Amino acid sequence: MLDSDEEEELELINCEQSNEEGLLSHKSFRRGGPDDSVVAQRGSLVYVPNMDLSPMQRKKAKGRLHARRRRGVDRQDASTRSAGAKAVSLKRVHMATPVASTSSVPVPSKSSYTGGTSRVEDQREWTLPELMDMGFQLVTNDGHIPIVDGKGRIFVSGCSPPRDDLTARGGMPCWNETRAEALRAILECRDATGLCYAMQHRRGNYATVAAALERLCSNEAVKRVAGYMNDCFRVSQPDLFDLYADTLHTLLSQHPQLQPNFPPEVSVFAAAIFNLGPQMVTIGHYDSKNLGWGMCVVYADGNFNHQMGGHLILWDLKIVLEFPPGTCIILPSALIKHSNVPIQPSESRISFTQYTAAGLFRWVGNGCMSD
Repeated sequence: MLDSDEEEELELINCEQSNEEGLLSHKSFRRGGPDDSVVAQRGSLVYVPNMDLSPMQRKKAKGRLHARRRRGVDRQDASTRSAGAKAVSLKRVHMATPVASTSSVPVPSKSSYTGGTSRVEDQREWTLPELMDMGFQLVTNDGHIPIVDGKGRIFVSGCSPPRDDLTARGGMPCWNETRAEALRAILECRDATGLCYAMQHRRGNYATVAAALERLCSNEAVKRVAGYMNDCFRVSQPDLFDLYADTLHTLLSQHPQLQPNFPPEVSVFAAAIFNLGPQMVTIGHYDSKNLGWGMCVVYADGNFNHQMGGHLILWDLKIVLEFPPGTCIILPSALIKHSNVPIQPSESRISFTQYTAAGLFRWVGNGCMSD
């Protein structure tokens, strides 16, 4: 709202397209009604000088309008930038105790963007006792768990769930209720597809549905889970988060016909995969088409004992990380070979992964054109 004195100094025109020929209509918020002589610009706030003011007064009024615009843009940008992270989230990250690894994995990239494809992948699942016999380190996951390499760089982050796991806050359902609704929607989607998709592929024996499923992505509980994954990425990898946010912003600006899976303020990722189970367990693989130095965020849920199965196996680091239901893990999936420990026969498990393909970074890096 404008102050009364500002209403006398300038006129703000709210412009909108009025017909097929592209003519623009406007509505004045200045006392005295609309000025038909004004040439409006679509989708913007237009300064209309009040000729009763002196040149200096008009200049100051215009400057105040530009400042108001900039503040509005800054507030909007903050919601999709790493600077918008909550203070309590940053505090929990800084209080986390890192898990040290002596490994230092080089980026096996065949180009400046994608991961390599020549590496050997598994053809079988590995149980927890087998991994322990092979000398793997078991890492319990009871909160935010950063795993660092031999040079102190964070490779992987295990993230704790939101604090409102049992109590609703801010008019929103508690996290456990959100989880239950999101899981119900995902299982409903699986039942609706009839599991007609190919069950055998290189990552495991389960049904995979890409995020073209508009109904699932529009579910409010699923959107909140996507936002939780996005916030974990924001506080764990702030610089990389900004790169993903800038890339998505450029893509949507240059190609407005594109429809993201989730609004940019909910997620900076361009792609998502729902792995529908019923026993979602991957075999050892690399996501070679992902950004070589990038991250993907994996969320898991279902009815399983995370201390007996479902662990994330990080082969290059020789680490087995517990993966409790209702939490997410951030990892460089193109860089590290990873898989899951099988769950029990009577249990069920699903996963939801968000990522951005390396080709999109290449496209934006080339000025939104091919090589």
